[in-house]
Amino acid sequence: MLDKNGFQRKTYDDLKEDLETKFKEKFGNNINTSSKSAFGILIMIFAFFLSIVWEIAEKVYNSGFISKADGVQLDRLAANKTMSRDRETESNVTLSFKGVPNSLIPEQTQFVTEDLVYFYLIEDVKLDETGNGEGEAVSVEKGIHTNVPANSITLQAEPTENIYTVTNPLSAIGGREVETDIELRDRLIKSPAIEGNTTVNAIIARLNDTTGVRSSSVISVNPVVHAYVLGGNREEVADTLFNCIAAGIDTVGSEQVIVTDISGTEHTVRFDYATEVQIKIKISVQSNTSFPSSGITDIKQTIIQHIGGKDSSGTDWTGLALGEKVVYSQLFSFVYEIAGIDDVTIQIAKDNNAYQMNNLTLQSYEIARTSADLIEVTVN
Repeated sequence: MLDKNGFQRKTYDDLKEDLETKFKEKFGNNINTSSKSAFGILIMIFAFFLSIVWEIAEKVYNSGFISKADGVQLDRLAANKTMSRDRETESNVTLSFKGVPNSLIPEQTQFVTEDLVYFYLIEDVKLDETGNGEGEAVSVEKGIHTNVPANSITLQAEPTENIYTVTNPLSAIGGREVETDIELRDRLIKSPAIEGNTTVNAIIARLNDTTGVRSSSVISVNPVVHAYVLGGNREEVADTLFNCIAAGIDTVGSEQVIVTDISGTEHTVRFDYATEVQIKIKISVQSNTSFPSSGITDIKQTIIQHIGGKDSSGTDWTGLALGEKVVYSQLFSFVYEIAGIDDVTIQIAKDNNAYQMNNLTLQSYEIARTSADLIEVTVN
């Protein structure tokens, strides 16, 4: 029913009880409505199909709210704000070559890691007189797995005698999976800040709305802005930053990108990528008979979704924001979401530091990340 408290869906049991009452009202209080009787069977069939209708009605009601909508309904709410779900993207990387002096490596030439992640050049590369050269490349596939580490692209997919060696001095960046409902919902909730300019909140909102960026933070000390981002193409991040800070404000950071304004004047935009801090967790669980067979996996999954990181399926969860501390006491509530747990002991550590039972504080340029391999769960 729909009243001042919102929509209240009737469950199968509610409908079954209402139908039994109505049947007795029409056919008499003495009729048999047990599960084996003719009336009882009819009531159960009606209640089953009516419960589906109520579930659909609830989803229709929830589809109008950012906090409850999911899937394509959430996409349509985003479209109302001229926003859209980030799609999976390929990564980009700079390749460094050594080969025959003055030789040409043509655009589209492919190179590959030992794990068979392929990249192709997006420009011709002319080696200099010493046989050295660099060129930009992008991954053939899309997804987080294409963000390969430094010095991993070392093989030629199309061997040629003109190239002696190839490598990537820096890791590939920009690859991501399709934005999850949780990530899109968070962006939509924070979207009003996008309409502003120059304020810290507006800059963060604009950066988070940049394709591939999963989180960001900004330190502003007039007249300097220092932005940190997790993910995203460096040119697109720089362009967003250039277009949402005020004239006369300088940017700092190790990443430097030349951006051209509408008059053709070049400007250097600087920022930094976030430093990922690995969070290690030890969880000791006292369980009972209700603890599911998938309990250990479920515990790891809920912790990864809260803190952020890649789960066992390869999905990359944003989790905590840049600079947001890991609150020790909150972890218990996430573990207790799993059925069959009587007691829990938790210890956490940052990188290779000692385990502790306190909050873990991060710097504004750091972001907490964990994974199934970093979470140790023992069940007694």
